[in-house]
Amino acid sequence: MMLGYIDIGRTLARVLVPIYNDDELIETVALNRAIPGRGKDGFYNLSALKTEFKLLAEELRSELGTPDLPYCSVAVKDSAALKEVRSISVQTNGKAIAESDILYLQKNINLEYNEGYVPLHRIPIGFRIDGGDLQQHPVGMKGDKLTFYAMIIAVRHSELKIYDSLLKEGGIGVRRYIYDGLAHGLAAIRETKEPNCTVFDLGANSTGVCVFENGHPVYLESSAVGMEILSRELKNQLRCSSETAESLKVTKGMGVRGNAIKYRLSNNKSQSSVDVPQFVNILRIQLNNVFQAARSVLEGNTWLESTPSFRHKIVLTGGGRSMSDMLPVAQQLLKVEVVVARGLQHTHGDNAFMACLGMWYYMLGDDLGEQQFIKVARIKKTSLDGFWQWLKGVFS
Repeated sequence: MMLGYIDIGRTLARVLVPIYNDDELIETVALNRAIPGRGKDGFYNLSALKTEFKLLAEELRSELGTPDLPYCSVAVKDSAALKEVRSISVQTNGKAIAESDILYLQKNINLEYNEGYVPLHRIPIGFRIDGGDLQQHPVGMKGDKLTFYAMIIAVRHSELKIYDSLLKEGGIGVRRYIYDGLAHGLAAIRETKEPNCTVFDLGANSTGVCVFENGHPVYLESSAVGMEILSRELKNQLRCSSETAESLKVTKGMGVRGNAIKYRLSNNKSQSSVDVPQFVNILRIQLNNVFQAARSVLEGNTWLESTPSFRHKIVLTGGGRSMSDMLPVAQQLLKVEVVVARGLQHTHGDNAFMACLGMWYYMLGDDLGEQQFIKVARIKKTSLDGFWQWLKGVFS
């Protein structure tokens, strides 16, 4: 069974299908197709979108050389999702914690959400014994009360209906939906092999924040500040067009050389220039605003206090990470070690594949079941690579 990943953005649909032979990645089929975005009323033109998805499916069949289309994981954007950390407790009265205690908590945690939303992921964060430090594997430990924490991610039902309709029109099967912040986070730690870190997914209008401890996501959130503020500030201060500002941000970036940068003003009839130090300072100030907004969503979360490793390393991914020479400036601003991951957007089908599988794993009680969750957790504890290899074998 072929598996793929689809990301339906504001104006672009992207499909990634990794092709394997005996567990070796041979190639990745990657297609981009421009799509009509949402109108001023916030709604899609469904008729036009369906036409584009039919054409996308035909192109995909041609690229794959088969009439059979893959089952795909479909990214759900942050704007359509609700996220909330919930907890449930059981009295253990000083006895050793058993697997049955863990299964009871996982099974009975509240999944109900607001009307119009449906649960998408139930992501286990960890356990606390008598209010102590966060634990991932408490079996055998003793205490009076065991509390289980999980992040519940729900999505607007109306959004899923739109996606279902579009993909059905093209004959593409939907295997699962995945919150895109989780997909990008899983892909980033897979690529960088950094199981203890915080992933900043640098988007245009928002920044996803995904904290990992031992390869396990313990917190997902997003800030409403994205890399577009850099382009917007360049446009305002340099009096150039949006297109020019975006081009200058990406191609010149933080590492621009020389004394001045020449560019055309917004009227496109006259040329102007900006001193390099002034240009870099504009970007630096706004990039710091992006980082500070992302960091602010981590503050005040008590369940993160016992997972301090997230403060030691930050992984940058997403489209915004492509700005030239960002790494040294990011390390200065964040004052921690920073790693840059290429991300799902840039034709890394192996990462997309692993993100899809990781998402299925987090759908507890479905494909893998509760007992399999215990098994995977043990494998994951000893070896992140072993976890991914096991997971790949399950769904190959």
